[in-house]
Formats: sequence, structure tokens, C-alpha cells
Amino acid sequence: MTAVRGPKGELRGFAKVTRDLTAQKAAEEALRSRNAQLERYRFIVGSVADYVIFTLDAEGRIDSWSDGARNVLGYNAEEALGREYSMVFTPAEIQAGEPRREMEEAARTGHCTTESWHVRRNGSLFWASGALTAVRDETGKLTDYIRVARDMTQQKQLEESLAKMAADLEIRVVERTRELEITVEELQRKNQEVEAFVYIVSHDLRAPLVNVQGFVRELDESRKRLKEVIQTCPQWEICWPGVAPILNEEMGGALHYISASAAKFERLIDALLGLSRQGRQVYHLTRVNVWDLATNAVATFQQAIIEAVAEVEVGSLPSVTADATALGQVFSNLIGNCLKYRSPDRPLRIEVGGQVEAGIVHYWVRDNGLGIPEYGKTKLFQVFQRFHSRQAEGEGMGLAIAHRIVERHGGKIWAESREGQGTVFHFSLPASPVLTPRFTKEAAGHESV
Repeated sequence: MTAVRGPKGELRGFAKVTRDLTAQKAAEEALRSRNAQLERYRFIVGSVADYVIFTLDAEGRIDSWSDGARNVLGYNAEEALGREYSMVFTPAEIQAGEPRREMEEAARTGHCTTESWHVRRNGSLFWASGALTAVRDETGKLTDYIRVARDMTQQKQLEESLAKMAADLEIRVVERTRELEITVEELQRKNQEVEAFVYIVSHDLRAPLVNVQGFVRELDESRKRLKEVIQTCPQWEICWPGVAPILNEEMGGALHYISASAAKFERLIDALLGLSRQGRQVYHLTRVNVWDLATNAVATFQQAIIEAVAEVEVGSLPSVTADATALGQVFSNLIGNCLKYRSPDRPLRIEVGGQVEAGIVHYWVRDNGLGIPEYGKTKLFQVFQRFHSRQAEGEGMGLAIAHRIVERHGGKIWAESREGQGTVFHFSLPASPVLTPRFTKEAAGHESV
């Protein structure tokens, strides 16, 4: 406002000049607000100690440097400001043009996410994971870049260590699997050799055994004829008291024991051949009605069950895919075992049952017989093992054969027993059979009830 006066200095009036400064005022307020925000941003950024945060100008020169950048990279702000973005890259990445590529991608798409090795002031490396973001003004002009990254070296080393461990473990698994395959092949080969040996030896032993049995019969006939000849001689009564014990007791007893031993030897050979045949026999897999199989096995022992005044109960038995003849032999051997080794102190009771558990078909044969001595439990399924030899005759092969059959079906067999109280024989078979050697492919694909 200006005073207006006349020639003599008298006040004539006032002149008022006013300009509209609203836009300028708003711009000043906006500038102050932006400066305040920038100061706040710088304060926040400066207080972040775990992250590398710095800004670049449009040309890629560093124009701000946070405490986190100083802590991780080792440069003070005075050492970093004005330097190229490439200062944090390895020589290989600089040569490959990686710093410029990141800036171009950020300028084109808005940001560039990266994971790579960066270099500290002391030359050591760290694994940086972060992003480079382009900043533009209200007109869209590129003004700055903001780089945010974090030191992920420990995580990177852990990942590499885990990857190496996984690779090493995979190699070890492959090697171990191969070793196991070689071992299994070797065991199968040895098992076949043993089976072939048993088969050949058993056949080779049978020929001289037949000769022994034949000569024993001939000697016994000769002994009888000698006895008749002596009795036709004059005055045979005089020498008979001395000759009779030799012919009847010594020679007769010796021939009897030789014959009994030969018969036992023959039974052992037959048992060995039976076990060998179980190893060489080709199984034909079918869908087996196990209840019918078990009741038929019980029926074959009907006379022995009546004589023993035994009670046999066949419960629910789920069907399974198996070789029907071989599986029937398992039930026969186990039920026969119960009848052989029954207790004289109580009536015999036998229970046969089964159920499906998690894809495994589980069967059992329970009795209240003599039970198994503690010392015999570890060798129960070995050949020629008998623990109550006075109770029943046998060669101790039944359980060994049952074990071989179940094992070849991919199952397992075991027993729970307390001496004097009884035994439970368990065996399990896979619902989908595991084909062990000597199953035929044609039989494996055939199923019938």
C-alpha cells in the first residue's frame, strides 16, 4: 500500500497493489512437507542397521548412504558418496555388465530383484538379496534409484551345505542300494548253491542208503537161515546156549538198530529234499479262499483230533493272493504241530484266525499245548529243531518249511509262547504279493477263486 500525495505534499489517497501468491504459498508448503518427509525417510533409513540401503542418481552414482550400508559393506558415507553403483559388484559381474543391466531393467519395469555376490570394502564376499527400484518425478522423469539389500550369506551357505549333503546322501543311497543289491544277489546265488548241494547230496546219499537197507535185510535173512541150519545139526542143543545170544541178541539187535537208523536217515533225506523242493518250486499265484484251505487242513487231521479229544475252531480268514498248495502246507504244518505237542494236563484247544491290517493279511494258529522253552525261541524255525522229542516223533522240519514258504511269499512268520501254557504262531502275507525268485510271470498275472 503506497500513500499518494499532491505537489505540496498533501495526502491525496492510497494506492493498493495485490498479487495472488496462493500457488507459491502452496508450493512452499509442499516443499517444506517434502523436506520433512525426506528428513524422516533419511532418519528411518539411517536407523536400519541390518539392511543395505542407498540411493543412486539417474546416472548410477551413489548420492545417499545408510548406516546399514556402512555396517554391511564397510564404507563410510564419505567414501561411498559420488562413486559408481558398480563398486559393490565382483569384477566378473562388472565385466559382464551386471550393474548397468540392473539399472536398465529397473528403469524399464520399475524394479529389478536380484540375488548375487557383492564385495565389501575389505574384499570379502557376501550374498546379497534385494531389489533396485526406479524413482520418477510427477512428470515421469527418472530421478533416482533406491537399492535395498540384505546379507543372506549364512542362509546361502546353509542352502549350499544342505544341497551338498542331499547330493552326498543321494550318492550314498545309490551306492548302498547297489551294495545291497549285490549282497542280495550273492545271497540268492549262495542259497541256490546250498539248495542244489542239498538236493544232489540227498540223491547221492539215497543210493548207498538203499544198499545198506538191502544188505540189512539180507543179513537178517541169513541170520534166520543160519539159525535154522544150526538147529538141524546133530547135538545142536549142546552149542545152542552159546550161539543163541549171538544170533538173536547181538546180531539181531545190531541189525535192528542199523535198520532203524537207516529208516531215520531216509526220513531225514526226504525232509531235506522237501525243504529243497520248497526253495526250487515255482509258485502259481491265485486268489485263495483261506477259510476253505484251513478247514480242509483240519479235515486231514480228523482222526488225530478225535484221538486227542481236541477242539478246533476256525474263525474268519480273509482271502489272499498266494500259491494255494504251499499256503495249505503252512496251515497243515502249524496245526499238526499243535496236535503233536499237546499238553497231557488239559484238553487241547486250537484256534485259527486272521484279519487284514494296513494292507497286510495276518493269520494265527493258537494252542494251549506244551509251549516252547525259552532257549528254543531263537532257533525255532531252523532245520532239525525239536524241543519235546519224547512227546512226538519227527525230524524238526515242519516249521522250517513253513518259514521258507511264508518268506517266499514276501511275508514273515513268528511265534509267541510260554512254556507250559501254549503257543501262538503268527504269519503275515502282503495283500499284493511281493514276487520273490521262482514265481512265474504268467502265474503272477492269473487270479481265480
